[in-house]
Amino acid sequence: MKSRDAAIRMKRFQIEERRRQVGQIETMIEEFGRMVSDLDMEIAAEHRRLGLGDRFRLLGYRPDATRVLAGCDLFALSSRFEGLPVALMEALAVGLPVVSTAVGGIPDAVTAEEQGLLVPPGRPDELAAAIRTLVADPDTRARMSAAALDRAADFDARRATRHVERVYLRS
Repeated sequence: MKSRDAAIRMKRFQIEERRRQVGQIETMIEEFGRMVSDLDMEIAAEHRRLGLGDRFRLLGYRPDATRVLAGCDLFALSSRFEGLPVALMEALAVGLPVVSTAVGGIPDAVTAEEQGLLVPPGRPDELAAAIRTLVADPDTRARMSAAALDRAADFDARRATRHVERVYLRS
């Protein structure tokens, strides 16, 4: 009888512990949701304070991001840390010249002065200057746009698959 009571107490303890852990997880998710919401509100307030209006739009998630990118003149990415961003590959695929920080895999995808301009991370002044440079020079943008389209072919899944097939066929 003692061992049965001990087993029941242990089971109750385990159930309560799981409930406590789940409660913490739900709280973290709620807090994360609030942080995102607070950040969104802070960004929107800064947008209003700067008087950016329609010149700078906060689009949020878009299922048609590639279509939106196709209507742009250039692609800017100000990351401090990156791998190889899908958004960057999408921008190259629609022929956008790139202005980006030179972090992670970005310099492997964008050759400076060919597909775009690369700047050090944490230097918004240099990023802004690079954007102004491309905005003011349509000929350079056109040259980089063509180079971006050429470079995008290196990220095509069909091309990569054909390459892997050729390697296997040689074996």
